[in-house]
Amino acid sequence: MATLEKQNFDAPHETRPFAANGHMDVITLGGFSVGRGVFEPGWKWSVDVKPIAGTDSCMSRHTGVCVAGSMVVRNYDGTEVTVSAGDAFV
Repeated sequence: MATLEKQNFDAPHETRPFAANGHMDVITLGGFSVGRGVFEPGWKWSVDVKPIAGTDSCMSRHTGVCVAGSMVVRNYDGTEVTVSAGDAFV
């Protein structure tokens, strides 16, 4: 039988600080992890995550919803999209 689980992002299982300008709160439920990214003004992959990850760009696929603000995301091929509050993205 399936179980129900819940966890609030106000008490995440893990908080991963960026080098500067924000952090990622992580909750794991049923073996699935979900994150809430807090990207403060000035956040940039090359400054905030590249030193931690050691890669030129993120190697993970992301699916999400932007709840506030906006962010420009650039793909390997140079295409860009602006994700804004209320947008779902992959």
